[in-house]
Amino acid sequence: MKYSWMLVYTDRHLEDAKQMIVSSKSPFNYKTRKRCLLLEFPTSCWLTMKHHGSKYGRFFLQDTDETDVTNTVTMTVTKDTIQNFPVPDGFTIKSLDMTDAELVHSTWKFAANDPLVKYYIDYLIKSNPSCILRNESGDCIGLMLQYHIGAMGMLYVFPEYRRKGYAKVIVSSLAKKCLQSQKLAMVRIETFNTESMELHKKCGFDFVEDGKCSLSNYVCDQ
Repeated sequence: MKYSWMLVYTDRHLEDAKQMIVSSKSPFNYKTRKRCLLLEFPTSCWLTMKHHGSKYGRFFLQDTDETDVTNTVTMTVTKDTIQNFPVPDGFTIKSLDMTDAELVHSTWKFAANDPLVKYYIDYLIKSNPSCILRNESGDCIGLMLQYHIGAMGMLYVFPEYRRKGYAKVIVSSLAKKCLQSQKLAMVRIETFNTESMELHKKCGFDFVEDGKCSLSNYVCDQ
């Protein structure tokens, strides 16, 4: 069965929001995250969920009617299989902060000139695990964040620093952060991107069957 994800941001009481969406009687899983409601449900229920969710708050990625996983593969890693790639001497790796938001916007290939995208990136930086690697001079080597659905993504290494092993440092570091509060760390990779698949294999990730993803595994509780 194909699933979709939706993130509703609400200023109202979350319990009321949950009860209203539950009244739709659609089969779904949900996680409460501060003032947000993260929903996972069969794609066939999308229009019903969109109708109920829009009454109560604002959507992230509201123009995306479903998460298209038909052209992606899913890879996961656990605490037992994650490979360690240490931070090079003199380099630092830490979580992104709001001063890095424009950097994320400029490097994410799916970013657009939509205020909602900026709001979405701000939300991820504030709420989810992330990593940014810098060299001795403080220059950004690369970065990666965790999406609202719990998958790691937005990986970017600046061209002049590629083919030096830095991507493995970033991926393994973020996966270890995610695994502090999750059973699994996950990525979804486009089927044509074999280079990314090989990168994640080296970090300990392995392929899983589509449809096996669950919010209880991939979304950290806050």
